[in-house]
Amino acid sequence: MLKQTTRSKALFYAILSTCFSSTAILFQSLAAKELSLFQILAVVNILGGLTSYAIIIIKGEKINYRGMLDHKFELLMILFCRFLTGGVLFWMAMRLTVGVKAIFFTKAEPYFVLLWGCFLDGATVPAKHLLLLLVHFVGAVFLSGGDFAQLGTTQVGDLILVLAVSILALSYRYAGKLGKNTSSFHYSTVLQLVAGAIFLPFAFLTTSSIEWIGHGSAWLNLFASIILWNILGLPLWFSSLKSLEGWLVSALRAVGPLVATPIAFLFFDQTLTLMQGFGAFVVLATSFWLAREKNH
Repeated sequence: MLKQTTRSKALFYAILSTCFSSTAILFQSLAAKELSLFQILAVVNILGGLTSYAIIIIKGEKINYRGMLDHKFELLMILFCRFLTGGVLFWMAMRLTVGVKAIFFTKAEPYFVLLWGCFLDGATVPAKHLLLLLVHFVGAVFLSGGDFAQLGTTQVGDLILVLAVSILALSYRYAGKLGKNTSSFHYSTVLQLVAGAIFLPFAFLTTSSIEWIGHGSAWLNLFASIILWNILGLPLWFSSLKSLEGWLVSALRAVGPLVATPIAFLFFDQTLTLMQGFGAFVVLATSFWLAREKNH
């Protein structure tokens, strides 16, 4: 069994990961509006995986493939939830919604982690947590624009993003088990390469050669997001799960917008209306409160 990361270090990794993740979303939303879906999915996973693999080689480490195969079910579930289905829905949403809103919508993960635990593990959800979920949903409605009765393009993107987050949240259940016995950096590298290999044929079939050589600024935004998330944020996220409960790692993602929102304003000219700002505050507050409740 691998040496466990200390709890204090794991907390630092979880917070740092969500800061990278939230900032990456700003670049992802820009790239997604110019590049094709499968093109993005193939490039993000292949480049992220290859860069991580290069780091492993430079450090003189060897990937324990046999050890990974001892956890085939967990590997397949993480691949399905985080890199395939969740990844497709996430990038579909990024094509429609606005980055500054997306960084808050992704913070709905703690509730989905809680609900998956209820459905799959028989965990009991206290009434006060259900109330928090209701308040959280109301905040999400305000954040999206205040009215889901008449769906606009960005609100459709918001709904797809919530669906993506629900599937991504399921991966916590399996990543926590796998990370205790296998290097998180190693298996995240392998899963990225596998996902990239799956998406690459679809990328070539659905994208013209002109689309591969154009969109210079979109490629720069995509590469920035790869560095922030695939190379920096994702391995830290996996590492934090070695010593922290999934719900706590998920709840700590609420810290990310505190870093990313000023960046969105200063460098991308993306702001929230007063009503959306109120909704964002409710989303963050309920996430922090859930973490507090679960810690007692």
